[in-house]
Amino acid sequence: MINIGKLLLLMTVVFYVYTPTLYGQSDAKYGTYFYAVLDAHKNLKHGVEPKTIDRLYDLNDKSKNANSELVQLLDYYIGEGPSEILDELISAKGRVMLPLLLEKRKRPLNCLSKYKSLCLDKDTRDENLDMLIEAINKGKVLKADE
Repeated sequence: MINIGKLLLLMTVVFYVYTPTLYGQSDAKYGTYFYAVLDAHKNLKHGVEPKTIDRLYDLNDKSKNANSELVQLLDYYIGEGPSEILDELISAKGRVMLPLLLEKRKRPLNCLSKYKSLCLDKDTRDENLDMLIEAINKGKVLKADE
């Protein structure tokens, strides 16, 4: 006989795990460093970007899911300097990033509602993805200072 309590628990877990994946809007799938990058840029005052850059390095160095979160940030405009550093961090990781970049290229933008104001248009995002894919295929690291 099926235990109703266990069935309800299973249905709840399935709902909360798979529904956000189906609709592409799960705030829970990103770590605190990912949000810190977006919050730093969103709360930017007077065009100063050091906090955004610091949070980007934190994400790269401290997040368990750094690779996928760095790629997800490509959907957002986080400032010119931080965007160049993002490109450098991704390209420096090399070929391990190609599957994530190629998969991202096939997908629509996936910007969280809280950060819609930072969302790029798909053409701009895809141009950047193409540039990163090409650089990695050539073994080139895109430098922020070049």
